[in-house]
Amino acid sequence: QLRDLNVWIEMPSGERIPSFRSSYAPNYDHDYVRDQLVDLETYPPLGFAGRTRDGLGFIACPSLPPENDDLYDRFFDKIATLLDCPGMIVDLRGNRGGAEPRGAQIAGVLTQRRVIYARSQRRSGPRPDDLSESPPRYLAPHPSLYYPGPVVCLIGPGCVSSGEGFALMMAAVERATLVGQPTRGASGNPSPVALSNGVKVWFSRWISLTPDGVPIESRGVTPDVETSQGDRGDAGFERARELLTRDRRIGD
Repeated sequence: QLRDLNVWIEMPSGERIPSFRSSYAPNYDHDYVRDQLVDLETYPPLGFAGRTRDGLGFIACPSLPPENDDLYDRFFDKIATLLDCPGMIVDLRGNRGGAEPRGAQIAGVLTQRRVIYARSQRRSGPRPDDLSESPPRYLAPHPSLYYPGPVVCLIGPGCVSSGEGFALMMAAVERATLVGQPTRGASGNPSPVALSNGVKVWFSRWISLTPDGVPIESRGVTPDVETSQGDRGDAGFERARELLTRDRRIGD
């Protein structure tokens, strides 16, 4: 039985018919998080950003829309105002994917050097095990913005597809700690095949791997610090604040 979120049928009307569905329990409460922020600005559908009341920077990216340069320009203008924060939280827990290169633009603010963040295997023949490794995927520094402080990246099962590529980028940032739960484990870089009747069949084109060659399919990107969501508040957000505040005290 095929269990792949990245395989679906697209009808001529644009309707998508999935071949497989998976459910998950969100490990976040963004309404709670927004109530804890000041200087909050929203950039739908990309995300929102602001500061916690104790001065930490916060960036949430629920999606990575491929187009709209103006939206990203405004988002980076906001990020530029957070570069003086003593710690930064990057929230990818609800990231449903989109354009992985857009995630690289954002994650690039957090590194000064080019680093490998992922590898992948692609089909190279007719047999199930006919796979060849593609060139590594690299994270490059942002051309003009750099954040030098400690970072916590929040992840969970709501982070899927290109969102998981973004999570792998964050795992490659030396100063970043991943907090939360494993991501969904479904990053297939899908592409369509057009049929003569106007129907398109989308399918996975790669198996995404960590830099060490470990597949994330059905496993996900794993956190450094695991947390579980309670009935109230946002446990991951509060754990991130705790870790960054502790690091700030150690550095004082």
